[in-house]
Amino acid sequence: FIDCIAVVAEKAKANDIVLEFALNQMLTGFYESGMENISTCLIDNYIHGDACGDANFSSIIQGTAESIARLGVGKTPPNITGKTSDGKSIDLMKLVASKKYTLVMFWSSWCEHCKGEAPEVVTCYNLFKYKGFEIVGYSVDQAENAWRAAIQERGFEFPNVCGFQLWDSKGAKDYRITKTPGFFLLDQSGTIVLKPKGIREVQAFLKANLK
Repeated sequence: FIDCIAVVAEKAKANDIVLEFALNQMLTGFYESGMENISTCLIDNYIHGDACGDANFSSIIQGTAESIARLGVGKTPPNITGKTSDGKSIDLMKLVASKKYTLVMFWSSWCEHCKGEAPEVVTCYNLFKYKGFEIVGYSVDQAENAWRAAIQERGFEFPNVCGFQLWDSKGAKDYRITKTPGFFLLDQSGTIVLKPKGIREVQAFLKANLK
């Protein structure tokens, strides 16, 4: 893939607009396909590095690169604020500071994978919530009734907020969520320590690190 990026970039260098479009498409595509290491390499070498010579990139691709870089392990992701399902105000970073680890879980009522993971999510929460662990759920649902019904049916007792705008929800866009479920585990300083593919990875991490 890295060699392919080099070939495409070299061919596109003749026109800065074409080059930026190609790099932006590859950057987004690799990240959303789960190949974050390729995206990071692209950012380091072609956007922030000198592999593209004197190409003058716009704020669009710079913004894409910045948002992806901010979501890497070891980085501090965007804050999430809003009202929870029980009407309370929530500020993710303030909550994170009061816990040892906080899992930000993006989900939706219609997602069968989310539904299948729900019992394990509840088990994980119940196992570790007294040891300094919290979960913040963020739904991308549009229908409030569906969101509230899913919270009740799945037994989610942790704070839950909803964007109500599918993938255009602010939290989903800030965290570059294009499918559910999506997980980010943060430590007390607000740093991403794990980007697991499923809740069992979270459980294994907590068993090893949360005593």
